[in-house]
Amino acid sequence: ATSDVVERVKSSLIEQRPPPDLAFEDTEGRSSLSGSDFGQPKGDQAFAEAFLALRAALKVVTASARPLQDKECGRKKAARQDAFDLCFKVIESDGEPPSGAQCTSEERAELRLTAASNALALCCANKEANRELSASRYASLASVLVDRDDVVRNEFARKLSHVVQSGQAPFARWAGALVLVALAPASGSEEKEEKRKAVAMASRALRVAVARQRRSHAQAIRRLPPGAGTIEVDRLATRYLPDYALPYAVHNIARTTRDDAKVSKALLLLLEPLVQTAGDKGVAFLLAACADMSGHDDASGGDNTRRLRATASLGAEVVKKHFVKNVDALGEHHGAVYLPTQLYKESSDPHALIEARRKSSEPSSVKKARKPAAKKPARKPAAKRARDSDDSSDGEVIHATSAADRAARRKSSNESVRRAAKNNQVPVREFDKENSSTSA
Repeated sequence: ATSDVVERVKSSLIEQRPPPDLAFEDTEGRSSLSGSDFGQPKGDQAFAEAFLALRAALKVVTASARPLQDKECGRKKAARQDAFDLCFKVIESDGEPPSGAQCTSEERAELRLTAASNALALCCANKEANRELSASRYASLASVLVDRDDVVRNEFARKLSHVVQSGQAPFARWAGALVLVALAPASGSEEKEEKRKAVAMASRALRVAVARQRRSHAQAIRRLPPGAGTIEVDRLATRYLPDYALPYAVHNIARTTRDDAKVSKALLLLLEPLVQTAGDKGVAFLLAACADMSGHDDASGGDNTRRLRATASLGAEVVKKHFVKNVDALGEHHGAVYLPTQLYKESSDPHALIEARRKSSEPSSVKKARKPAAKKPARKPAAKRARDSDDSSDGEVIHATSAADRAARRKSSNESVRRAAKNNQVPVREFDKENSSTSA
């Protein structure tokens, strides 16, 4: 019965265009095109009734694909795949309805938010859906955090922060997407304030989730039987260690911006809670992960590999600049570093990874910001000091005090004394060249 309802909803509300009479409104006794095939909203409604029906239909189709008591509903995997296809068709077409009906920008934005929210809910409710999420669709869903519409990106950031903080979604993948909140555009004062709130909410969610993942990892390690091998330890690390969110974050940031200052801010949103809950070995692991990312290619192909490597290298610089005093004192990191194969692939250059690891062990090339030195009391200029001490006239030139100048001044002074003595019969007293004693 549920499957029949979903089919009728898809056929009547999603796949077909709205009735043509909804595309017109009466203005002074004649019909005119309203700009949207869904018509005008009535009363205090934000959207027309036909559009609200379409939005509800999207939710019905997605809800029918969610599992109930660990069992698939409807057509099981096919229903989930259909729901995914429907949501991402809307997201990747910039909010265009599946029927191709004409929409306003506000209606498109609402459809993008509805589709993204339901796709995320499907990933949280179904482990298989999260595993089946392709790299391109994951990127499309993460990009909603930097949507051009502020309502869309802020509301989706709120929902993603909630699922990350509560643990409803796999941490590494979705915490690595949440850092894009720091890259959201904001022009006016209101948008900047909303962005500040969204960043603060994401930061709080990451702190809570990172601490939970650390505890879960420690508990899982304690439950290991005595003599457990490195394979078991590495398996638990890839499942619980929050540090594995960094490869996802680097990949998302690399395809979103080329501004190094913005890259640093977005990385610090994740790195700060990671480092605060990790010891030296944890920091060493982050540096090793950055080095490995710098030596790999983008698995999606295209020309993003260079930017991906640059972002990973900058990540290592940010770690060393803000959190490391002595790289050599960190020691070896715990376990091996595994990168998600959906996003990274081995480089065709065998020396790329070796060179990246070598650079990660070097001190940071970015100088740490220094506090401005306290201002010293300004020394009085030489002319001012002379006037203060000997009441010289303002027009007097203050001579330098080198040995040659002092000798010249002595000679001038002696000649003046001789002339005065000749005229006034004053005894002559000259400075001795060897010392400061005088003779008559």
